[in-house]
Amino acid sequence: MPKEISFPDFLRAVSIPMFGFAIVNPMGPTFMGFAIGKSNSGDASLLFFSLNPFTQSAKEITTYNFDPLTIDLDRMLKEFEIFPDIDKFLKLQKSNKNEFGTPTLLLGVLDANSEEAIKEERLISLSIIRHSNDPLSTLENLNQFPMNVMDRVSHEMSKIAPNSSQSFKKHSPTDTQLSEILDHICNPEHIKQEFKGFNIAWTGAINFQKERGSVDLANNALSLQDSLGHILRLFPPLLHLMKG
Repeated sequence: MPKEISFPDFLRAVSIPMFGFAIVNPMGPTFMGFAIGKSNSGDASLLFFSLNPFTQSAKEITTYNFDPLTIDLDRMLKEFEIFPDIDKFLKLQKSNKNEFGTPTLLLGVLDANSEEAIKEERLISLSIIRHSNDPLSTLENLNQFPMNVMDRVSHEMSKIAPNSSQSFKKHSPTDTQLSEILDHICNPEHIKQEFKGFNIAWTGAINFQKERGSVDLANNALSLQDSLGHILRLFPPLLHLMKG
């Protein structure tokens, strides 16, 4: 079973960031991801993290018998159960109704070389989307507002009824539809626009709490500057992309 660890412990443990992905909305913009860290025993651990302005958390999913500081990345993906363990974790989250919203930004940073390892990376990317909350609605919105994060988010917020508790049956996406979503959210130009929107939403969420919600929550929030420090340290390619 996954076990909770503190966010500072997660940051100290990380050796190999793997995937970072984000949900952009004005109420709770969230950046999440998977990484390989150094476990207490000295072996490797599969880690999941999540940070938004008001909560930062992490979990250790499982451990492996290799040194994350010296492992060859292609060998890691091919010889260890990274994809099955991530897929199992995401299925468990969904069965417990703890799945995250469908990401609109996804960045993989492993740079595998072998065909088999690249296939494993793609399987993980597809699993992240497959087991998220509502891939098909997200695909519809991404198609309707390509490269236009602010109008898309405004559209999404307008469809949320204030007092609605009605639930709708969500259909499972096909592999083709999952690939369409990845084509959007892994596109470097899309990522640039989306991350700009993410930063705006982060500040907006804190300001909303300050002006119309809980001042204490706003005062104790993680600042945008601190959040960027964590995210860009974990995923330097994102920094290079935003500067490009």
